[in-house]
Amino acid sequence: MEENILENDTLTHEVENYNSLNIADETPSSENKPPEVDKEVLTLKAQKEHFREKSEKLEAKLKELESKIPTTSPKDNYDPIKVVKLAQAVKDLSAEELEFVTKFAKTSSPEDLLEAANNEWVKTAISAQREKAEKTKQIPSPSSPSFATEPSIEEGLKIAKDSSVSDKDLDEMTRKAFEDNIAKQGKKGTRI
Repeated sequence: MEENILENDTLTHEVENYNSLNIADETPSSENKPPEVDKEVLTLKAQKEHFREKSEKLEAKLKELESKIPTTSPKDNYDPIKVVKLAQAVKDLSAEELEFVTKFAKTSSPEDLLEAANNEWVKTAISAQREKAEKTKQIPSPSSPSFATEPSIEEGLKIAKDSSVSDKDLDEMTRKAFEDNIAKQGKKGTRI
């Protein structure tokens, strides 16, 4: 216990001695600073004040603009009858044609899409595109004629008479030739 009292006394004396000492101020006084530094400090303080005011004005304007924005966006309520009419108008269109109609429409509302789908110019463009696609399908590719790759009747008879070809292989070749022939003529004739 005596040790605690001695420690407290020692600490008290040290604090008194510290307060009694005249310690010089370690920070340089403003009198010692060159005038250039004072000007720079004043300039920086003015800039700080200017930008603080500007920031406060912009924050106030931002709050004002945010208050003008509606919190809930209005939902697009479309007339169901118009949506049904639109579905009927575009039911025969392919994805590319529907995209063309969408590009032609003023907005994505059903009214504008319906108007665009019923537009005569759009209908003409779509029909012209369909005709062009059909013409390209009808024109045969400029490859070699098909008779060059198919075996002739004489060659078929030689293969049939050849004893090295098994009946199973001959049956498969005949079926394949028959199916190829039907596939080529399938568009022109009827299938059995």
